[in-house]
Amino acid sequence: FIQGGGYTNPLLWLSDGWTAVNERSWDRPLYWSDDLQREFTLGGERELNPNAPVTHVSYYEADAFSRWAGARLPTEAEWESVARGSGRFKYPWGDAWDASRVNWSGNTDTMLPVKSFQANDRGYFDLAGSVTEWTSTDSAEENTGILKGGSRFDANVANFRLPVKRLEYLDYTGEDVGFRCARTVDEWPDE
Repeated sequence: FIQGGGYTNPLLWLSDGWTAVNERSWDRPLYWSDDLQREFTLGGERELNPNAPVTHVSYYEADAFSRWAGARLPTEAEWESVARGSGRFKYPWGDAWDASRVNWSGNTDTMLPVKSFQANDRGYFDLAGSVTEWTSTDSAEENTGILKGGSRFDANVANFRLPVKRLEYLDYTGEDVGFRCARTVDEWPDE
C-alpha cells in the first residue's frame, strides 16, 4: 500500500481522510520509520513484525487500505456477529473469561503475531486482544468511529466482552489500534 502509492492516490481516501493526508503530510502510519523497517512503541523502538497486526493507523488509513485491497472495513454488527461465533458467546471463545486465549496486559505487553491464539468456532483469529479494531460504523458523536475487540493494553477484562465498543476520533492513531478487512459474501457458510 505504502510503496504502491496508497498515500498519494486520492481515489482511495474519504474526503476528510485525504484532507488529513495533505494537511499532516501522512505518508506512512504514525511512528513508523522512514525506511518502513521500525516503529516507535511505548516499549521503545522495535523492528516491524510483518506477521503482527498493523498499528498506529487512523480510521482513514484503515479505510483507504481496505479499498486498495479490494475490501472494506466490517460494520460493527458484522464484526460482532463473526466474533460471537455460532454460540453467540460473550467472548470469541465462549462465555467465561480465559486469559490463556487472549493477548492482554495480564499476560504480555508484547505484540504477538496474528494467529497466536486459537480461532473461534467460525475460524476467525484475534477478535479480542492485541489491537482494538476499527469498524465502518459511524458513532453518534461527530467525527468519531467505533472500535471493537479490546487491546493488549486493556487491564479490565470486561473490555474484551464482545458487546463493548470504544469510540475514538477518526484521525486517532495508537499502538493499540488496528483493523481487519472484510468482503461481502453472497451466502454465509453452513454452520
